[in-house]
Amino acid sequence: MRLRESVQYGELPDVIVLFDDLDCREYEKMYTRINAAVDSVPECRGIKRIAGFAAPEIESWIISMFAIQKRITLRS
Repeated sequence: MRLRESVQYGELPDVIVLFDDLDCREYEKMYTRINAAVDSVPECRGIKRIAGFAAPEIESWIISMFAIQKRITLRS
């Protein structure tokens, strides 16, 4: 839902970067689900995507580093 809302109020990104942990261990299935979710927003269908799958600890580290760089406050 947030992706749909964000494209209504701003410019479209050049690329969408997605990170997920491998809790499900079926990364091909998860990649397909993520792409379907992005494709459900018509404005985003042509946007390049990069999906990264990592252990939960690495995923958390990547998100934290992004938040620090952008000075974003993360909420649980």
